[in-house]
Amino acid sequence: MKRNKITISCIAEEAGVGVGTVSRVLNNSPNVKPSTREKVLDIIKAKGYSPNINARGLARKESNRITIGILLPDLTNHFFMEIFEKMFHQFRGRGYDVLLFNYERHDPDTIQKVLNAQVSYLFVFAFSLEEVETEILSRCHVPLIYVGINIPGFFCVFSDSYQGGALAAEYLVNKGSVSPCYIAITPEGDQDTLRYSGFVDRMRELGVEKKIGMYHSRLNENDGYILGSKIVEEGVYDGIFCFCDDIAVGVSRAIRERGASVRVIGYDGISLTRHLQISTVSQNPALIGHVAAESMIRLIVKHELPEERQTVVYPTLIDFDT
Repeated sequence: MKRNKITISCIAEEAGVGVGTVSRVLNNSPNVKPSTREKVLDIIKAKGYSPNINARGLARKESNRITIGILLPDLTNHFFMEIFEKMFHQFRGRGYDVLLFNYERHDPDTIQKVLNAQVSYLFVFAFSLEEVETEILSRCHVPLIYVGINIPGFFCVFSDSYQGGALAAEYLVNKGSVSPCYIAITPEGDQDTLRYSGFVDRMRELGVEKKIGMYHSRLNENDGYILGSKIVEEGVYDGIFCFCDDIAVGVSRAIRERGASVRVIGYDGISLTRHLQISTVSQNPALIGHVAAESMIRLIVKHELPEERQTVVYPTLIDFDT
């Protein structure tokens, strides 16, 4: 017996909405009430409906050109750019096209731009998409890989931030710091929390009992400079662990200008720290980029990813003060 074909009209009828509303849900339009969106997606999932855009996606993948999209929350971030540089060179050698998208957190228009650009595969850097966004990408046959963050259930390539925080603690203690502080980012995120936890726990294990100071900065050199100047003027702390190298560059400049004897360690391992001789906990951005790119190439060529979904790149300490 021939099964009835599930159409967008069937979905609309069961949901009690118009065809246009179902279309807006499939296209991730912001002009749909959350309750309606959830109801429509539940019916789509229950019926196993595949929208017509899938045909476009399959035709796209069968063509000779592969387009890889990259969602970045900050196009000026040096760490992201060094990962991207490594990925780009690996993809260019295979003739793949690469498109960058600047993603403001949970902006449905960006996902629509990805689909409109006929992206075949997608990387998401350092943040988690909402469930409705991953649902739409899945139904449009756009596989994704997360970079720099661990999201359960997805393939991810990331560094161990807790271990990185512990390495920063060991560095400062070995340099004689007994009163350290930490500069977090605003707003704080999961990686921030992990780095701070690793830092504090290792400090306690190494016998540093004083309360760890806490400051907050935006993710840029100028804010790091302003905050570094403030810390030096307060004269309370003799060691500073910065959430990232961009902040550490500004902090180090403030310390040098004032001739203060305060140790600084950054985080990420970008090339700028090598040129400025700033010690850092390196996430090995080139290695992350290499692993992420090779995983994507495997997905494109063999249509599969490794069974192990979480690929951890372990951080290393780079000490320029030895």
